[in-house]
Amino acid sequence: MADVSLPPAPPTRTLQDTWDDPSLLADPPYALFRVLVRGAVHILFALPKVGKTQFLAHLAVAMAAGLREFAGRTITPGAILWVDCEQGQRTTLRSLRLASEAVNGGRKPPHPIHVLDGQGVTATQLAALVHEIRPVLVVIDTIGRYYASRGLEDHNSTGEWLKLLGPDVAIFHALGEGDLSCAPAWVFIDHARKSGGDHGQALNGSVAKQGAVDVLVEMRRGRTETQRVLELTSRFDGVRTVGLDLVEGGTYQEADVAAPVKVRHGQDAAVMLALSDAPGPLTRKQLQEATGIPEASVRRICVRLVESGEIALVEDAGRGKAARYTLRDDAPGLALAPPLPDAA
Repeated sequence: MADVSLPPAPPTRTLQDTWDDPSLLADPPYALFRVLVRGAVHILFALPKVGKTQFLAHLAVAMAAGLREFAGRTITPGAILWVDCEQGQRTTLRSLRLASEAVNGGRKPPHPIHVLDGQGVTATQLAALVHEIRPVLVVIDTIGRYYASRGLEDHNSTGEWLKLLGPDVAIFHALGEGDLSCAPAWVFIDHARKSGGDHGQALNGSVAKQGAVDVLVEMRRGRTETQRVLELTSRFDGVRTVGLDLVEGGTYQEADVAAPVKVRHGQDAAVMLALSDAPGPLTRKQLQEATGIPEASVRRICVRLVESGEIALVEDAGRGKAARYTLRDDAPGLALAPPLPDAA
């Protein structure tokens, strides 16, 4: 070692030196308590028609309306930036206007909700706009279309996502350092993959997205038609679950999700979703037509789900009659995740 020339050692901070620093144990600055964090980058993802965009539209209106609570949780009121790459500005504005009827009685919110056509807009341009308008929430709908407009060709390519998303997240983080007014909660909207998974593994596309962001929020169907379950995987709070109920009038309240929710993925979920959408019992042939699953596989799935008590055989086969199935009213709580294309 005597002949080795070493550079000066880098400085460290010890836990003991910072033991009494209250900021180490303080909550992060939440935009939506224990769900969305200001200055952090989130991905909210779900199957189509579960309600992810509606949920964020209602939250955005509540914040812009100056409300202090949403779905039983404290929120930060303020301006909103909605980056649209999916529906078009007019459709997005209409959705927000309808959300205001449910959330705020149709009154014009005092804080502005800015809607931007996000096609081709860079992260530095978004940062400049955030610095100007100081929103508390930025929604980017959707992450796939936004980055496709920025040159993403393969949604499953780890290399492409690392090249595009990684530097953008660094820009968003840096923008809010030392200035909370420039630290909105950044929320990308995305889709779930057909194979499902727990703790963020159901996110569509490359796993690089999971590692690049701070919080993954998966929205699933709950135990009832109106209930939604948010499963969070967060750098700040670990893994936790939040329950929501869509109440009469179209807004949300907190729901009890203490009872376990059994998650069905793939073909089981496709059969159960077809039964839940049907006006009455279905035969195996009808289930095959509704799901595209081979009839032999449908038969095995139905036998398994009848045995587990999740669907009921309402008419047995025989004398020229086909067996028919329906969902049981007393089936365990379910979050259905049917097969879907993996494209974002």
